[in-house]
Amino acid sequence: MLQAVLFWLFLLRVQSSVPPVFVQKGKDVLLDVNNVPEDFTIFVWKLEKENSILVTFYPGGNSKISKAYTGRIDHPDNKKYSVILKNLQETDSRVYTGRLTTDDGDSTLVQHNIIVQDVVSPVQLEVNSVSNSSHSCNVTLTCSTADSHISSTFRCIDQKCDQDGGNQSEITNSSSTLQVYLLDVTVICKHRNQVSSTEDRTDIQHACSQPFVDKQPRKHDKIWIAVGVFVSFVAVGILGAYFYRKRNADHGVIQDNTVYAVPVVETPESQAASPDTDETSGLSPVCTYSEVGPHSGPSAAAETKDKPVIESVYAQVQKHPGP
Repeated sequence: MLQAVLFWLFLLRVQSSVPPVFVQKGKDVLLDVNNVPEDFTIFVWKLEKENSILVTFYPGGNSKISKAYTGRIDHPDNKKYSVILKNLQETDSRVYTGRLTTDDGDSTLVQHNIIVQDVVSPVQLEVNSVSNSSHSCNVTLTCSTADSHISSTFRCIDQKCDQDGGNQSEITNSSSTLQVYLLDVTVICKHRNQVSSTEDRTDIQHACSQPFVDKQPRKHDKIWIAVGVFVSFVAVGILGAYFYRKRNADHGVIQDNTVYAVPVVETPESQAASPDTDETSGLSPVCTYSEVGPHSGPSAAAETKDKPVIESVYAQVQKHPGP
């Protein structure tokens, strides 16, 4: 930023003796000359303070364009020794000199002080704060561009508005001018240079009548936002669990109602005490499984007359008592 400002100050100081011609970046400029005599040796367009030649003219109308400016130099139809420098960039901001050489020596015929500027960036006027009372209104606004800004306060009392400190302006980092001022009841924010201008406006009384909304989130606002997000996640989790359990209940769960008795291991003492031991087989049962079925009351007995009953039969696993 500082280097850009110093460059423009140096450029203006060097070129102060020659009136400036401001040209928009990307445009063309005419380097015009009218008083070239017929009996000259050469006529050149060159950069002042530099040993750099753009184009050289010879008697008879012949010319030679330097390699650095090939494709950027054009000749106007009605100007014999004038040239058009095309597609100007900010580095083309120089003093261009038309210099004549004759048998009597060298002389400067014309100079053009060319300053190239880019179009200014858009500007924005934003309300920062509004303070209302029964008879007055104070409004603070900021006029800003991409690289600069100005804040100013305006006070309105009984339909009459004033700007604290009067009109305010400053030079931006791009050497343009940023200005904020009051015109009747209208605040104007303007960004301009010598080749372009842009502005933004607002009615100060309209700003006073509108409820002010601070666009910057405060600390407690951020806390409430975080709490709201957390509560939303918890609610989603609870609803998800509820619908999951409801879906399982609607579809039902298939369960096996068969109950098996606990296996019983018989000992020799229990075999002697039991009168139903099968002595002819020589084997004694070790584990017995039984099925607990539905209640066989009168209604159940009646149903069995018409419908077959599916029975589950489980074999007894017996262990040989040994010798």
